[in-house]
Amino acid sequence: MFVGMHFSENFLYFIWQFRLFNTNELYCAGGEKLQVISPGMLNTNAGPDFNHAKLIIDNTTWAGNVEIHTKSSDWILHGHERDQSYESVILHVVYEQDQSIYRMNGDLVPVLVLKGLFKEDLLLNYNAMMMSLNKFPCAKQIGTIDKICIESMMSRLIIERFEEKSCAVLEKLDKLKGDWDETFYSFMAGNFGFKVNATPFELLADSLPQQILAKNKDNNLAIEALIFGQAGFLEQELSDEYPNRLKSEYAFLQKKYELKPIDKSLWKFLRMRPQSFPTIRLAQFSALIIKSNHLFS
Repeated sequence: MFVGMHFSENFLYFIWQFRLFNTNELYCAGGEKLQVISPGMLNTNAGPDFNHAKLIIDNTTWAGNVEIHTKSSDWILHGHERDQSYESVILHVVYEQDQSIYRMNGDLVPVLVLKGLFKEDLLLNYNAMMMSLNKFPCAKQIGTIDKICIESMMSRLIIERFEEKSCAVLEKLDKLKGDWDETFYSFMAGNFGFKVNATPFELLADSLPQQILAKNKDNNLAIEALIFGQAGFLEQELSDEYPNRLKSEYAFLQKKYELKPIDKSLWKFLRMRPQSFPTIRLAQFSALIIKSNHLFS
């Protein structure tokens, strides 16, 4: 299949993102039954190729990242076996499997092999669009579609997006037993990270309940120490005086509240403007917590 034709990982991104493969009776290479609830969002920064994917593997629901390669051995070729950020990969999607891949703890990474699950015409159409000289590669194809169909599709997408966002809020609210304040706090934190660092910000909020912040409301040092400490930025050796004060304060508060910080490797800096760096956004988040009361109301 695809003999003599251009073939790249970008094409596999395209196939995975839009689920252009046979999803009926889907199985991993190890025989586990697989259902793709959401393929996730394409990641243009450092780390796994797709973030926030949701899958069901053998009746167990998984949420996390997806990595895509032409061959499974590319995992080793790219050095992912030494990178902590790839430990959150819940599925390895490949065209061909030529090697089994394991996490640092020895667990086998589930693999979906795409070879034979999609038609050759998809690659022909994909290459035609990629080599198109038009400003919009699909201009020729979309011009043949009835305007009513396009408008209907756009309306459906708007409704689906609204429903998806509403469901996420209601799921979080149910998990927090109807606590709207804590639900708002979690989503507000996620938005501080924009798309790139939304997940680590949400994990930070989950690991640091508002009640703990409220108990230290009158102590600016404690608030910053809690936030930067739980984000994992106070675990390394620090040379400046103020960061060391934060580190000392966090060591006391961590023991007092039995806190466990999130993994620092989750934060992304690559291809970001300095004002969007997670350290800057964490400082702004700290300032908001210090200055505000009853955020939800």
